[in-house]
Amino acid sequence: MKKDFRKNLENMLRAGFACIWVQTFEEERALKVIHEVCKKLQGKLHVWDCLGQVSIYDDVQNSADKKIEDPVLLFPQFVSDFGDKAVLAILDFWTFIEQPSVIRSIKNNLNLLRKDGKVAIFVGPRLTLPAELDKDITVLDFPLPQREELKGYLDFVVESAVEGSGVEIKVGDETKDKLVDGALGLTSQESEDAFSFAIAKNSKLNGDSVQSVLDMKSQTLRKDGMLEYLQVEENMESIGGLDNLKHWLVRRKRAFGQAARAFGLPNPKGILLVGISGCGKSLTAKACASNWEIPLVRFDVGRVFNKLMGESEGNIRKVIQIAETMAPCVLWIDEAEKGLSGTKASGELDSGVTARVVGTILTWMQEKTAPVFVIATANDVSKLPPELLRKGRFDEIFFVDLPNEEERSEIVKIQLKKRNRELGEMEMKKIVEASKDYTGAEIEQAVIAGLYECFEEKERKLTANDVVNAIKSFIPLSTTMQREIDELRDWGIVQGRARNASLKVRQIPSFLGSGAPKARTFTFKKQEEKIEEKVEDGKETE
Repeated sequence: MKKDFRKNLENMLRAGFACIWVQTFEEERALKVIHEVCKKLQGKLHVWDCLGQVSIYDDVQNSADKKIEDPVLLFPQFVSDFGDKAVLAILDFWTFIEQPSVIRSIKNNLNLLRKDGKVAIFVGPRLTLPAELDKDITVLDFPLPQREELKGYLDFVVESAVEGSGVEIKVGDETKDKLVDGALGLTSQESEDAFSFAIAKNSKLNGDSVQSVLDMKSQTLRKDGMLEYLQVEENMESIGGLDNLKHWLVRRKRAFGQAARAFGLPNPKGILLVGISGCGKSLTAKACASNWEIPLVRFDVGRVFNKLMGESEGNIRKVIQIAETMAPCVLWIDEAEKGLSGTKASGELDSGVTARVVGTILTWMQEKTAPVFVIATANDVSKLPPELLRKGRFDEIFFVDLPNEEERSEIVKIQLKKRNRELGEMEMKKIVEASKDYTGAEIEQAVIAGLYECFEEKERKLTANDVVNAIKSFIPLSTTMQREIDELRDWGIVQGRARNASLKVRQIPSFLGSGAPKARTFTFKKQEEKIEEKVEDGKETE
């Protein structure tokens, strides 16, 4: 990725681009690469910051050269006072670029820059492009460190630690690879800090050091709230039922390896899990990452949006960059309908920001080549944009229904086993029968509630009646959300728009067999009543 950035930047400088925006948190690392490209093209790199200092960037140091304190005068002076083929890296400019006088100053000098072969490169993490300059500035994303660079940072940290302590630190090749994999998605400074933290905590680098790096990575990704690195213990045995879905996932465990590429298989794109809340969609995402032995990253789409102009679009590019750097990985978009809805009214409510962000996500999902497997979960399919459901975004769409009898039996066994409990066959049957039309999450809570009763009664042994009484004490989701569940089944099963996650299909209510859920029948009857009223009043009607 770094080679691609370097080549793209070189081609843009050769082509005479006047303004480029390099989006990155790694200011010094980006300046070093820009300087290398300038040196290759026999150009000189200057650096301006918000203090008004202009320095010449070279291999040894940044020496003071000029002082331009007024951002309005920056571009005119760049045109008049700097030599041909000069490149000016501009830092901290997001605070000034929305000022009308600054915008006009840039636009007035663009043609003069092109004429003299000069290039202005904005460097910084905040992409705040006003609409007036949107077509004049080209955006380049600076890539995060890849494996080879991270190995160099690890070697540097180890050497520094040895020099400081005088104690030799041995790192095996396998441990080194795991440490580097754990640091993927971090900046150069963040990775060095994580490696240093691991050494300081363990006084050596071993298996425990890998966990220390992962802990630091989790804290780092949690800062902006968009991505969260999850360490999971769940596996396929943690899921009761959903055999169709589990079989599909297990058959693709080796799909990210080189053997699959040599066999002619593309990287799997992802799956959309639509269905009833509490029936195992989120658990499947965790179990999938655990089974495939790759990182799981949860993506909160709502956190992408920012009130500052251009920040939302910049955030989504950052998310994609981190996900592709961590690849192969599972990117989990939980409750996707909440983050990806609202594109139709986006132009009226937020100047099209939501539409652009969602469009970027959909385009990336369609065209991505990096081994990032997207698992999106949704409870309300009606709020999802239609473009998300078409072929090409996902490999498959699965419908997750309420557990059938066999699946409820598996769920009860799993929940009892997690808590070191066991019941006889007849007692198990009582719980399974009592939990008909209950979700897996509700069954789990019933087991926990039963254990609380046993604990309070002198910590006696759990019985089936404890769980059954707990089940009968609350109203299931299938009752409170009956109409919504029926409409989901109509969309997924009756209309055949999704593949059933379970091997055994539940019995479909008779009114859904015609393809018309209750809500639609009710609306139609209301319309008929209104028509009859109009006829009685002597009014014209169609």
